[in-house]
Amino acid sequence: MSGQSISGGGAVPEHRAIGGADARGPVAREAPQARFERRLRTAAARGGADLRARVRLALVELVALAGDDRDVAGVLLARGRGERAAARREETMDRLVTCLEQTIASCPPPGRSPSPLAAAAVVGGVERILQSRLLGGETNPDELLGALLYTAVLHLEGPAAARQAVAELTTGAGQEGGDRATRGD
Repeated sequence: MSGQSISGGGAVPEHRAIGGADARGPVAREAPQARFERRLRTAAARGGADLRARVRLALVELVALAGDDRDVAGVLLARGRGERAAARREETMDRLVTCLEQTIASCPPPGRSPSPLAAAAVVGGVERILQSRLLGGETNPDELLGALLYTAVLHLEGPAAARQAVAELTTGAGQEGGDRATRGD
């Protein structure tokens, strides 16, 4: 990958290490699961009717959250941390599957009908990659985003589209509108 950030200069906070400082802003008292879900939905909505843009923007936000907010990272890594934490993580992942299913139904990928299990496969794959990378000490948000995007697009649009999505990510092609929306330009 080139030295250029795929984040478009603002989507992933200044290459902070994953699991960095806690985010303490106006919504700091909001439950981590609710904050996680709200921010992903808001980011995805910026992609309009383009499923791949919606997924990419949600993943950019997910990587930023994992790096900025220890509470949200805790939701993702709840496995083995007690029944309540595991139940909260499971509930959050189920809601994300439902949200992605609705997104696929409202803006399906062009020329392809994803499997009825595509949303569950995407969320499960993204969750597994995050868990293994975060627990393994992965700190490069660009590399993490590439792996997550490949996994998501693979299940939604197939291998050729997944390779294209990652290539666009590394070259910056196809991101202008979404990244502008993420940065607030």
